[in-house]
Amino acid sequence: MGILFLADNAGVGCANWVLRNIVEEVAAILRESESEDLAAWLTAEQSPVYLYSTLDVRDLVPPCREAFLSTLLAAHEQCKQRGPDGWREPSAFGGYLGLSPSNRSTSSKSSVR
Repeated sequence: MGILFLADNAGVGCANWVLRNIVEEVAAILRESESEDLAAWLTAEQSPVYLYSTLDVRDLVPPCREAFLSTLLAAHEQCKQRGPDGWREPSAFGGYLGLSPSNRSTSSKSSVR
């Protein structure tokens, strides 16, 4: 399991490959915005992302932390634009959402944000 800590009381638990993809997307934008050193460190084989499947953004020095967090939103927007139409709609996840009893009553009404 991969863990991305963004701030105190804010983080994401996800599959290892999801964490690596998030970091790769952020690093691609960082390379374009003259933060090549941070991008290289994030994607290196010896980074905590690849060694331990974790990244604690709180431990980055303030300029790097700010660059990562501001780029994270831009990376998300780029991924949304590349995805097929309707990929974020709850109906695309019906089979998955239906696996959990707590989601059965709300899966048709909920919206993914």
